[in-house]
Amino acid sequence: MLPDNFIQLSATTTSHSSPQVTTPMHTVKIVAFCIFAFVFSITGATKGTVKVEIKVLASPNGTSHIFHLPPNLLKDTLVALFRFGSQFENPYLERVFRHYGFVNLPQIFLNSKTAKDGAYCYGKFCYDFKKPGTENDVIIDGGRPWDSPVYHEYGTPLPYYTPFVLKLKSIDKEHTQVTIETVDPQVFISKWYWTQCWDCGIWGIDSRSTPVQSTTIEEHTLLLYIADKLGDKTVEALQMPEPFVARSGFKHQLLQTNSFP
Repeated sequence: MLPDNFIQLSATTTSHSSPQVTTPMHTVKIVAFCIFAFVFSITGATKGTVKVEIKVLASPNGTSHIFHLPPNLLKDTLVALFRFGSQFENPYLERVFRHYGFVNLPQIFLNSKTAKDGAYCYGKFCYDFKKPGTENDVIIDGGRPWDSPVYHEYGTPLPYYTPFVLKLKSIDKEHTQVTIETVDPQVFISKWYWTQCWDCGIWGIDSRSTPVQSTTIEEHTLLLYIADKLGDKTVEALQMPEPFVARSGFKHQLLQTNSFP
């Protein structure tokens, strides 16, 4: 019986079971079989229900802001801002876009793409700048997940990943509204935390992805970063979840995970 603060979502579990050895085998064959069975069991396409702890914000962060620049100038400025030199050790980005795991990535650097670069594709995400209304869009993507301040598993931040689309809308000759949207945000869940790294598969051996709602934390952080570089002090402070104290401070939810990709 689950506690009252759990929400059970339906899910099916498929597992790979190793066949039993009933006939004598040479020692080398037994060892080889055991190694194969182990690797197959941790890399198989197992689907199941896992517990994801969700820290709830007191109120959502803003994802849109009006900057005192015309669209073309602001677009060029955004492209320049999302280069390595501009982002390095920035206090706004470094606070949110970071990952500590088997391979430590204290800060994840974001890259920008525009219509000049043609269609942008990474993994399952493809953005076609030929569609009407996308000529002024700017894609921001780090290509790697970062530790989510909202989604956890057993008190450990889960890797969270999403590309961002910065939509630019002209307000007048001197002002442009920037709205930041996420694209299919996901968290990645792995029972093999010690293998959770970029180089041993996609976000770790036996990693499972599940779609989640955007947190507004990352979107607002990008707005704060842009505003700071432009000298704009009118963006509100970032709303973050309360620091982790006990598991009773979480809203718990059971989510079905899916294999990735």
